Amino acid sequence: MATYKEIFGRKIQSLASDPPAAASLGQIWYNTTSQTFKTTEPVYAWAAGGSMTNSRSDGTGSAGILTAGFYTGANTSPGANNLTEEYDGTSWSGGGAQNTTAAQRIGFGTLTAGVTAAGYEPGATAAVEEYNGTSWTSVTSMPEAAWDRSGCGTETSGLVWGGAPFGLTTTWEYGGTSWTAGGTMVGAVRNTTGNGATQDAGFSVGGETPSASNQAATYNGSSWTSVTVYPVSRAGVMSNGPNTDTIAAGGYPPPASTNSNKWDGSAWTAASALGTGRNDGGRFGTGTAAVIAGGSITGSITNTEEFTGTDTAKTITTS
Repeated sequence: MATYKEIFGRKIQSLASDPPAAASLGQIWYNTTSQTFKTTEPVYAWAAGGSMTNSRSDGTGSAGILTAGFYTGANTSPGANNLTEEYDGTSWSGGGAQNTTAAQRIGFGTLTAGVTAAGYEPGATAAVEEYNGTSWTSVTSMPEAAWDRSGCGTETSGLVWGGAPFGLTTTWEYGGTSWTAGGTMVGAVRNTTGNGATQDAGFSVGGETPSASNQAATYNGSSWTSVTVYPVSRAGVMSNGPNTDTIAAGGYPPPASTNSNKWDGSAWTAASALGTGRNDGGRFGTGTAAVIAGGSITGSITNTEEFTGTDTAKTITTS
């Protein structure tokens, strides 16, 4: 068997105390004080971010990355609005107003090349708009009107599936100018989630069928496949990331959940809990740098939470 030195070209260091995490990421050393082998790895957790200006729920028209995202198309008492807020990783600021006033819209893309689609006005809408970071432009509508859909992808390669009225199993792919039918969803589900993924690596988690579901499925660009079910049955779960690296959190039935779980492409593991239980919030980012904003507890809230990693020294064990 090859030794550590033969593989990496040097021996394991012996140190009396752990080195700074930033300088030791991926390294192994022997701590002579604790007499243990150690390494540094990122430990991910939820932490408070900047509060939104407006209390919002059912605002699934959200997309982007942790340091550049938007949230729009939501419920604020007493009803839906067309307001957009933008997040820079620290605070929220006002953006351009949508042409469509609707809640329960789905969003995908980036802050400067974003898309929102479908929703409830009241009444189902098929309206679609694109965002350039400043203003919204109405573009080709979806082939069917619905709400409580989920989606992922980019402005020129998007994916939307499921939704209400109950019974929808349709999937639609967006090419930037038009919509085409994709593979049939493995189950009729609304209020599922899957933001942050790509069109050919889609991921659907939870939802209503019509009771809360633990369904999970992946999309490969043409068809859906059921995978290991979510650890709990939840609708209104908020997830980010592709089907190989996803963080999912929150949901209902009441009370709004703080539950959080990580998906690695084959299995679920428990992650740190949300600071505030919620469902149906905005979400954007990746499986390792995600944002959840607003949502509902007993009413709409302004709270934002970020999922990020902190480099931490960990003891190496045989288990």
